[in-house]
Amino acid sequence: MKDSPFKMRGPPGTIPIYPYFRPLGAEGPGGERLAFTWITEPRPDLAAAKSFVGRCFLAAQTSPDLQGSIDFYRSTFGNNPSPIRRLPSFALATVTLSNGSRLEVDEHRGPGRPRPRVAGGLPPGLAIATFECSSFERHASKFIAAPVDNPLGKEFGGRVATIVGHAGELIELLEV
Repeated sequence: MKDSPFKMRGPPGTIPIYPYFRPLGAEGPGGERLAFTWITEPRPDLAAAKSFVGRCFLAAQTSPDLQGSIDFYRSTFGNNPSPIRRLPSFALATVTLSNGSRLEVDEHRGPGRPRPRVAGGLPPGLAIATFECSSFERHASKFIAAPVDNPLGKEFGGRVATIVGHAGELIELLEV
């Protein structure tokens, strides 16, 4: 991170219940918060990095309704979530995607309260995530706007469209 626009929020740490994770928090030039994690041992249950800086293996979002959010991912995409884990300060579940990546859904304090959102702005927290989608047309009734050709080119998939998740998060679907 040295000589980059990112600032460390703290030194790399450890997670007692996950000793194979070494997380590092950073803040980007736009004030966005990022979590970088070194997975210190091969894990059959986690997506493997293919280079020094691999890829996103987990995106964490908060929801005022944890059960509703994991039900949304199950019914919309057919992904089975883990059982809900109740930790001392919050509850969470993970949804494993077909490529081994995961979406972690954390229930924020005050279940049922919607998070404030600036009119026309992005939702707080995990504002948008992009997923490859092999069942693109099946979700057409949920698109918030007509699909467009992928501006990155055909080698990165076909069309792109966005739907809104249970907690207000934007989910960009990339047709594959």
